[in-house]
Amino acid sequence: RDIITTVKRRYPIAQLVLFPTLVQGEQAADDIVRNIQRADAQGDFDTMIIGRGGGSIEDLWPFNEEKVARAIHAATTPIISSVGHETDVT
Repeated sequence: RDIITTVKRRYPIAQLVLFPTLVQGEQAADDIVRNIQRADAQGDFDTMIIGRGGGSIEDLWPFNEEKVARAIHAATTPIISSVGHETDVT
């Protein structure tokens, strides 16, 4: 919600399209990759934001998976990473 609130406040003419995605658990990395590819394939976005709130290192781990990094690298759409900072103190 922080991302949506901030974008709407700072850039009210921006249009946001949400791709609901699992961000923790065993299937999260695959779902993140699937939705990066899905959004990139549409080809009509200026940028993608991959984001979630904070959490433990285990909760955030899907964002460290190699397959996610490779999907980001392969995407032609510029990507902004926005992962929360609370709880994870590593």
